Amino acid sequence: MPGKQMAIDADLNAGLIGQEEARARRQDVTQEADFYGSMDGASKFVRGDAVAGILILVINLLGGLGIGMLQHDLDFETAMRFYSLLTIGDGLVAQIPSLLLSTAAAIMVTRQNVSHDMGKQVISQMFASPKALAVSAGIMTIMGIIPGMPHVAFLSLAAASGGGAWWIIQKEKQKVSDEAQLAQEQAELPLDDDAEKKDLDWDDVMPVDMIGLEVGYRLIPMVDKMQGGQLLSRIKGVRKKLSQDLGFLVPSVHIRDNLDLLPGAYRITLMGVVVGESEVYPDRELAINPGQVFGKLQGVEVKDPAFGLDAIWIEQSQKEQAQSLGYTVVDASTVVATHLNQLLQVHAHELLGHEEVQQLLDMLTKTSPKLVEELVPGKVSFSVLLKVLQNLLMEQVPLKDFRTIAESLADAVNRTQDPLGLTAAVRISLARLIVQNINGSEAELPVITLAPQLEQLLLNSVQQGQDNGLVLEPGMAERLQSSLSETATQQEMMGRPSVLLVAAPVRPLMSKFVRYGEHHIHVLSYQEIPENKKVTIVATVGDMRQAMRRVRDEIGPDAVIVSNHRVAGGVEVVAAHENDYEAAQQAFSRKKKTEQKRQSQIDVLTQGQNSNLASELQKARMQIAEAEMGGSQNYDTSGKVNRQLDNDDEELRAILTSLKQRQKEKADAAHRNFMTSSVLDDADLGLDLREELSMPPPQEE
Repeated sequence: MPGKQMAIDADLNAGLIGQEEARARRQDVTQEADFYGSMDGASKFVRGDAVAGILILVINLLGGLGIGMLQHDLDFETAMRFYSLLTIGDGLVAQIPSLLLSTAAAIMVTRQNVSHDMGKQVISQMFASPKALAVSAGIMTIMGIIPGMPHVAFLSLAAASGGGAWWIIQKEKQKVSDEAQLAQEQAELPLDDDAEKKDLDWDDVMPVDMIGLEVGYRLIPMVDKMQGGQLLSRIKGVRKKLSQDLGFLVPSVHIRDNLDLLPGAYRITLMGVVVGESEVYPDRELAINPGQVFGKLQGVEVKDPAFGLDAIWIEQSQKEQAQSLGYTVVDASTVVATHLNQLLQVHAHELLGHEEVQQLLDMLTKTSPKLVEELVPGKVSFSVLLKVLQNLLMEQVPLKDFRTIAESLADAVNRTQDPLGLTAAVRISLARLIVQNINGSEAELPVITLAPQLEQLLLNSVQQGQDNGLVLEPGMAERLQSSLSETATQQEMMGRPSVLLVAAPVRPLMSKFVRYGEHHIHVLSYQEIPENKKVTIVATVGDMRQAMRRVRDEIGPDAVIVSNHRVAGGVEVVAAHENDYEAAQQAFSRKKKTEQKRQSQIDVLTQGQNSNLASELQKARMQIAEAEMGGSQNYDTSGKVNRQLDNDDEELRAILTSLKQRQKEKADAAHRNFMTSSVLDDADLGLDLREELSMPPPQEE
């Protein structure tokens, strides 16, 4: 009985049953316990009576034999036949009533706590079902045909019981027929609008699943354990691993079939919105190209849905061949689970809500109750705490060390209430964890930095934008994104993580800026580098050395600089092979003359209309140039415009000296093969060119 009570409580806590059903089950268990208790007492009484009856039976049998043989001069066979029958009859007459009385007493005790009339209960139990009367009729019929029994009494009672059972059966059939006819008549009647309105309730409103997985009908066996499907176990493993890595419980994944999808397609939804979808082949294996393979395979060429790598769906018989060629081979369940894992990691901040934060606080309360009491809601509101945790998850920072996060917030909240400022303070406290997740336990951390001029420009842009975020001219933003992407690609090719190291005020906005690129770049501030880590600068975005290396890499060591001049939004550098120098100069001269002619035609057409505008623009340029020259250091603008080149390091000087020498030696032997032009922006040539040329920024013009 205790086990049944615990089972009812477990079902109630799990939400499988409601309060009413649980109450009914408990009442049934109580009645069952009372009945068995009463029957136990009755069985003890009957057992004692049965033992006494057996002793009386033996005494009656032996005494009857003695009396019959000694007193009535009967032989042994006759005395045994007479007195054994008398003894058995006496035992039956004594034991059957005691058994019936014990059973009746148990029934009475069981029903004593029920608020029902006893007579009605007896009548309903005897005549509500034909089984009781039918069984009674059968037993009395058997007893009535036994020789020596009162045939008339038993057979008449058997006939009455059998008739009653037949009447009850006919009555039940009639009742079922009437109910079916009534249901048919009601189905034929038109539905009332009021009845329809009453039938609708909040149960008809389907809630949105936090995480949903919709599959086509060909993928149903993958989620059915009875058919050997492994997708459910894979998804469970993904949830467990993510929960351990992120530091909070990832919600369950609701799986349903969708006939609107292709047979082998699946769709992953988050809050009812589709975040990913693809198509798999359950009867095939996916061979993924990790970047270096030694052969080709026959199959359906696709892209890996999780990471976008080249892949081929192959037959299962080709699995060993694909592995020998260097492919990574996985089954369809692993493909879906990996895709789900990647999407949940990207959107982890959307899975964290008020309930999850409350669970984190409850867990922290068990070990640090004073900290939680001081933090929420005394210093930090619940909504601000949620926003800070979401910001951390958005930047791939786990919440496993929630105690450190809470302590950092309790200390930083005295300085700022801004969620971004609080997030930055927490990141500094979690610096070792962040760097370990990026670079493991390596002693050196390779980083990418920004050129000083570029970083200063971004700082000024942040100060100008304030709450509006990073304010950049679209062309510059595009060039910055391109430069970061090229540098990140080089880092990936060398097997290094892409880490951009910037100043603290720029870090949040640069992190948001690079988040939308095709490469995953970690953005750290100088304060987030642990003291035991050695920082190695492997690349600088916006440096002149990077521009010169780019010319050398794209054209070759025999490259010569034809010219460089100012264009809209940057500087154009024309470079060519040393044996094509003459052809490059002629082509560049023709291009320059064509542009000057086109510009003169435009000036003639617009001179009359835009004279006032041009004069005002010229005045503004002069004022801006004077202001910049007055507020900055005294630059020597009478010399070469590319003064940065002359002040650079020895490596850059060696490159320029080599190129100029080759240009001078090979100019006379030039051939007309081809010319290569490379347009480099301000960030590539050094942003101080704008100051040295005394020219205003493009956005101010």
